[in-house]
Amino acid sequence: MISRSQRGIALILVLMLTAVISVVVIVMQYKSRSALNLALQAQQFSQARAKVESAREELIYVLTTTPVWLTGAAPLELETHELPPEFNISGTAFVWNDVDFRLTDTAGKVALIPFNEATWRKLLEGHGLKSADPVIDAIKDWIDEDDLTHLYGAESGDYELPEFPRNQQPQFEDEFRFVLGMSDELWQSLRPSLTMVGYELPNPYFMPDNMLPLMIGPLTAEMLIKERTERLFSNELVSALRTEEETFFPSKRLEVQLRARVGEAEYSESFVLIREAGADRISHITKKQPGLEWPVVESGANHE
Repeated sequence: MISRSQRGIALILVLMLTAVISVVVIVMQYKSRSALNLALQAQQFSQARAKVESAREELIYVLTTTPVWLTGAAPLELETHELPPEFNISGTAFVWNDVDFRLTDTAGKVALIPFNEATWRKLLEGHGLKSADPVIDAIKDWIDEDDLTHLYGAESGDYELPEFPRNQQPQFEDEFRFVLGMSDELWQSLRPSLTMVGYELPNPYFMPDNMLPLMIGPLTAEMLIKERTERLFSNELVSALRTEEETFFPSKRLEVQLRARVGEAEYSESFVLIREAGADRISHITKKQPGLEWPVVESGANHE
């Protein structure tokens, strides 16, 4: 006969074997679910990417074959060509065919080239910088060719790296991040409002909503946001902005940001479209950057 101790050992072995089998089953189930989730995410990512690529081609087709870009997305043109009424080129996000769009005429942004002191001062102070003079003078010293230091500026002896400052025009968009007095936090808050090449004075008719109160004041900004939706600008607004009629029309550079989500997957892309003067087609596509994080546009924060 089997003793009690032997039965106890057998029971323990059975329990141990059951536990091992359970662990193996759980691990296999986990691996199977992980593989399925990974396959699903890959499929969703491919679908999101396909949506963005399709939206890009459709946008280029619309901008090439219709006067929408030339008229600044006037309501009549949008209706004629069956585009969403929210379609705009002033940086306000809208949805078209399940894809998030943000189109910004670069004339509405603050330019690195050419550098305009008054415009930059408004932008810096609007983002909470108590005194813009150190950053302004440091930028001047960065782009001028001499070694003479402006009153609050910085030349080679003030930087840790011997290559700084450049003493010429910037060569890439994030270059001013290295200017003395420019913090990471401040630069990130300024970045959505900047363009590499633009105009000395940004065009308020295509300026993103968050920039308007900083650059033209809250009352005029409120009036402009309301009126440009209908593309019908009152004499009162034109007088307040002190602009000429031709500034109603877009420039030749359009910044495009696209994003699509499918399930848990997301794909985004940004690029700049360039239409040369007098050309009936888009001449160049530059700054194409796939897979970028969708930018968060904020009105600014306080910076000491």
